[in-house]
Amino acid sequence: FVTQLVGHAQFLLFGWVLGPAALAYNTVFLLWLRRTRESAAPPADLARSLRRQALAQALADMVMTCVLVYLNGGVECPTVYLPFLAVILDSLVLSRRGVFLQANFGAALFALFALGEYAGLMAHLPWLRPEYQHGHYRDPHVVASVVLSMWVLLNLAAYVMSGLGQRLNRAEARSLRLLERLRLQIGEAAGELDVETSGIQAGAEAANQAATEIAATVQEMARGASQQAAQLDRLSRSLERLTEAGQRMAGGTRETSETAAEAVATVRR
Repeated sequence: FVTQLVGHAQFLLFGWVLGPAALAYNTVFLLWLRRTRESAAPPADLARSLRRQALAQALADMVMTCVLVYLNGGVECPTVYLPFLAVILDSLVLSRRGVFLQANFGAALFALFALGEYAGLMAHLPWLRPEYQHGHYRDPHVVASVVLSMWVLLNLAAYVMSGLGQRLNRAEARSLRLLERLRLQIGEAAGELDVETSGIQAGAEAANQAATEIAATVQEMARGASQQAAQLDRLSRSLERLTEAGQRMAGGTRETSETAAEAVATVRR
């Protein structure tokens, strides 16, 4: 698009058809992914289906990039190494075997287009303006060098990116294991906390019950103390009456003694 704007390339309408085509097949893969995620199949079958889908989409991306290069001049295309980007991007979700499969599939497809143009079996699309065309697609040395460099570059990218992808996958697996272990530890801690909370709640209920019993006992003791105080008051009044009676008896005894003494004195006289 940029080269067309600056005048380095001609405007080819059929090249823009690839945009809707890419949108269409990516929509198909998106619907397939949603259907796979909603499936009730065993985890092993789901993982196998996702791997097949990722590989199929990677191969479709490679077909799209190779067709894009062919429609834009083949070996004369300024972005001839566009399939290299497909390998870099798709290597993050593919296995090592899938990355090399995509890379060699792309190299073979690119070689097929280049050799087809060279042999005249496929039409060469003059994407560049006439003043920039050099007929390199007819030069066997140029075609062979570009095809060979494409094969080397794609496999080198597959080797580097697949190693990086494996390390990222291992790091992700370790992170998931650590996360699962952390979840288990949090669950155990939450269970212990629930047990301790239940024990504290039970202890609080027992303490509340004991406090209620103590309050009832104190109330009973208070009622008993009031009853005992009343009894002591009645006993004190009884003792006072008894003292008064004793005093009256003592006074009567003195009067009797005096009367008897007077009677004895009278008899003596």
